[in-house]
Amino acid sequence: MVTKDEKRVKIIDFGSCKDMEGTEFEKKFDEERAKYKSRKPVYKNFVGTPNYMAPECVRNKSSDYNSDIWSLGCVLFHLFTGFPPFLGKSDYLIFQNSTICKYILPEDIISQEAIDLISKMIVLDPQNRIKIENIYSHPFLKNESNDEEFKESYPIFDLGEYAYSMIVKKLKNKNKPFKELSSKLEKINRIEQIDEDCKRNGINPEKTEENEKDEQLKMEKPQLMEEYNKGLECLKSDIVVHLTTIRNSNFLDDNKRDKLINKFLFMERQLCHDFFNITFEW
Repeated sequence: MVTKDEKRVKIIDFGSCKDMEGTEFEKKFDEERAKYKSRKPVYKNFVGTPNYMAPECVRNKSSDYNSDIWSLGCVLFHLFTGFPPFLGKSDYLIFQNSTICKYILPEDIISQEAIDLISKMIVLDPQNRIKIENIYSHPFLKNESNDEEFKESYPIFDLGEYAYSMIVKKLKNKNKPFKELSSKLEKINRIEQIDEDCKRNGINPEKTEENEKDEQLKMEKPQLMEEYNKGLECLKSDIVVHLTTIRNSNFLDDNKRDKLINKFLFMERQLCHDFFNITFEW
């Protein structure tokens, strides 16, 4: 959300925030925990969006200001690259990467000051993460000029960034139907794997209505694969068109051209992950 008067970006949506003072909200939580103690485990710290959850939250060990620093580092990474630092086809695979801090910082896209800041925020040990007061004074955020002059001179939205965001939006809308198609193909692959396991172990599955639906779905695989491959080829072709335009541009110096090329290549990875279930290993 951007306020019109001060032109400052504010983060919103704290649906799963924690009361750090331990007052009324903490008491209510303790009451709920006591109420369900004998029936189910209470995940007090296991809260948040998987891509941004700190390792200690994933392990349900703790959640405090240090956990917020990790999440903020992930958000900062996302703002630069277009996707979170930790990806996976499932929450489990995302957590596998985040709990060992497996990610890369693309130097051609992120400035050295930002790389330094992010690398100090996304750190496994909560106690070794940079503190909020040091983030404020970090070179990436620190500006030597007068604050008022800085506010007036710093652009809220760069025109080039706006054009890039419009391209991303257009490509996302164009490839959105392939998300469901990719899910169908993934389901077919699981069904085929189960069939192979049954044959290997000499098991004859009972004929049920669900099994008949699975067989019908398997028959659709050739057509779905054809659509999938055409969609993936079309996406790659669109990226090539944009990359060719960038390479032939007379308005960019070599440094800006290389950065923009890498940004589009990272965007291609993001779209392949989001809509075609293709996960790239770092």
